[in-house]
Amino acid sequence: PVVKLVKTGLQLTPGEVWAKKINNLLYDPDYQEYVATIAATQISKGHSVLVIADRVEFLENVKKWLGEACVLVTGQTGFDERQQITEQINSGEKTCIAGSRQIFSEGISVNRLSCVILATPISNEALLEQIVGRIMRDFPGKPQPVVIDLQFSGHADRKQNNLRLSVYLKKGWEVQAL
Repeated sequence: PVVKLVKTGLQLTPGEVWAKKINNLLYDPDYQEYVATIAATQISKGHSVLVIADRVEFLENVKKWLGEACVLVTGQTGFDERQQITEQINSGEKTCIAGSRQIFSEGISVNRLSCVILATPISNEALLEQIVGRIMRDFPGKPQPVVIDLQFSGHADRKQNNLRLSVYLKKGWEVQAL
């Protein structure tokens, strides 16, 4: 894939526990709109997009911003519904999945997906590889896979940014800083 490092200019709340930092980020309506706008831009470039995050409310709101083009996949999404969503994405009827990190780290396959937006920072190497693997599957006419890595600017945030960058470089993936 091509990995695009996007400097958000945002800092995760310093001095807070991880869950509170993520809540503060994902429950911010401006951040929700920001992520949805990035997804819409990638869709307009011909990508089928996977927005990955840890909070269902965030994913629901991103879906609202994107409208009918987007479907929601969380722990509440049943097997039959997941199968239907896979068909909708692979047929081109839908162009975006707002999906729970937990679901997409467990092996769901939607081959047409060609772009993943990491809306929640991921520092676990194996998990990061699994998530990126979701956009690496073969599909006829699929554009080159793109990873949108949203970068945060706090001290601890930069450490996580660098951990992800080292994974990308170790894998030999092309990295572009935006």
